[in-house]
Amino acid sequence: MGLPFAVLLALFIGFPVIEIALFIKVGGAIGVVPTLALVVLAAVAGSAVVRHQGLSTLNKAQEAVNAGILPVKELFDGVCILIAGFLLVLPGFFSDILAVLLLIAPVRDALRGWLDRHPGMVVTPMGARAASNEDGARGPQVIDAEYVEVTVDVEGETTTSGSPSSKGNPWGKGGAGQPPADG
Repeated sequence: MGLPFAVLLALFIGFPVIEIALFIKVGGAIGVVPTLALVVLAAVAGSAVVRHQGLSTLNKAQEAVNAGILPVKELFDGVCILIAGFLLVLPGFFSDILAVLLLIAPVRDALRGWLDRHPGMVVTPMGARAASNEDGARGPQVIDAEYVEVTVDVEGETTTSGSPSSKGNPWGKGGAGQPPADG
């Protein structure tokens, strides 16, 4: 059983247990109806905040793209806001607290900084490995190839030129893909 599985299992079991415990505590302190009203109010108010911050982040991302800048910060903020929206839809106080934390910009900045300082949590663009050379260096991929330039003049004479090994090329005069030689 690997570490990611253990973490997911702990979250899968621990998250609902925390939510149920908080429902019992809050319900015992303020009553059942106020507890349920508080959960519904948090979801409605949170949806409005998520919508406002989401649109604001989208506008900032579009401005960054228009300026020719990769909108990394805006994309991270957008993912955090999306997760916050999901957490606000879940009934419970613990998920609401986590969602509110994700909606606070300095908390998102601190989370982004923490992820930047931990190299095991690096996200790379897809295809970066494919764009690398064999030695891992990034840059244009060079394909070494030979070529043959075939020229046919108006009398039907064919001449070829190209790389040094093109002299014995089967595509020369009368070869495949060429008009048959006269004579």
